[in-house]
Amino acid sequence: MPQKSLLGWSTYVFDVVSSVSVSDEAPGTKHRIEDASEIEDHFYLLSVPVQAEVTVSDIPGDGTAYSAGRADTIYLSLLRDLGSGTVADLVTSDRVHRDMRLALVQRTRSVPEGAARLALRWDPVRRASSQTVAVPTAHTSTVAVGRQSTGKKDPVAPPAQTTTRATSILQSLVGG
Repeated sequence: MPQKSLLGWSTYVFDVVSSVSVSDEAPGTKHRIEDASEIEDHFYLLSVPVQAEVTVSDIPGDGTAYSAGRADTIYLSLLRDLGSGTVADLVTSDRVHRDMRLALVQRTRSVPEGAARLALRWDPVRRASSQTVAVPTAHTSTVAVGRQSTGKKDPVAPPAQTTTRATSILQSLVGG
């Protein structure tokens, strides 16, 4: 009975999975307070990238027949998906990672060929969404505010220095 692969993404099922690395992290926000100690008031989840080392062979691990060039075909297909930004669920032996995009494909060549040893990394895709909401109008009074008289305003004459200075400049220009 063929053994099911421990890693699958999109339409790919890898023959040998050497390792899968997942780093879940939830750092807290720290704030220094008056006495120089730090408090942590909340935390947030970071994106969870998944890294794997896999091997794809010309002899499939699922028990199907030998297919010359299968490893190279799968490698080139992964490169196309890398370039096009394909997003799909990544299934590991312990959980499903939703909406993962292939972010790294690294191939190690060895002699003889007939297999592709690959280092792969998937990054999660986060989608933003928007929503239109109704905003209540501000309460306005239906009663008008009465007019208030501020009284008559007399113009304020400029200081004497300004008037004298303006006159002396004018006299020097006119020649008087």
